[in-house]
Amino acid sequence: MEQSVPIETDVGIITMRDGIFLDQVQSDGYHMTFTGDINGGLVTNHTGEKEWFPYTLTFHGVLACLSCELDTYEGMGDSSFPGSSDFDIIAESAWLQSLPIRKDYDKDHYHHYRLATYDMIYNIIAKDYELDIDMERNRKTNEQRAEELIRQLGFDFDSISKSEIRNLIEQETEHFQEGSAEYIRLLCGYLYCIGDITDVPLLEKAKYGINMDVGCMIDGEWIDSLKNGGQKTESVSSREDIRNGFVAYYEKFAADDDV
Repeated sequence: MEQSVPIETDVGIITMRDGIFLDQVQSDGYHMTFTGDINGGLVTNHTGEKEWFPYTLTFHGVLACLSCELDTYEGMGDSSFPGSSDFDIIAESAWLQSLPIRKDYDKDHYHHYRLATYDMIYNIIAKDYELDIDMERNRKTNEQRAEELIRQLGFDFDSISKSEIRNLIEQETEHFQEGSAEYIRLLCGYLYCIGDITDVPLLEKAKYGINMDVGCMIDGEWIDSLKNGGQKTESVSSREDIRNGFVAYYEKFAADDDV
């Protein structure tokens, strides 16, 4: 019976959906190279000294690759997926055993790897891999994280997962990265735009539960608007106007590298 075996990396085992962010995938038909950042708060060897680790992951001798949007993959019934890490080798892989590879290839020289990034799952049959994690480069600032998140999510609010935004806010409130509060403000703005009154407690936790600077950055109007169902009042703009203001502020957002 196949089983997911977590791969130990230089930063330990990478856990949870938000552990690996992907910037780019390149392939020449025989090698596949993934580049992005690893969330240092979601690894087993986290030291607290750095939050983001740039990585380059290259698979050599690639025979096959299947990619799938994460939420769709979760519904496909892979029994080895729940509870697995973000980078696993699949022992006794049924897919590898059933793969009709060339007769001059030896299946014993190949392995089934599964890579779970923020929004995509990759199953790869390859000979081996090389993972280079940059342990020295300075971590991203909160403004750089905000700019990256905007690039990833955009402003099609119907396509953004509320559960993932909530998870990111929970992580940030638990492990707040010092500096500009722009990143957590952005997350809370996203939650306002796609949320409802049930999300008020989490927004209040972020606004009042970290520090005064964060509290000042997170708009109290977002909370008041969710409480009153998005209605315009003397002190609160309509939800449509607040949403439009959020998009106008962030659609051309660029990080200040000095922050």
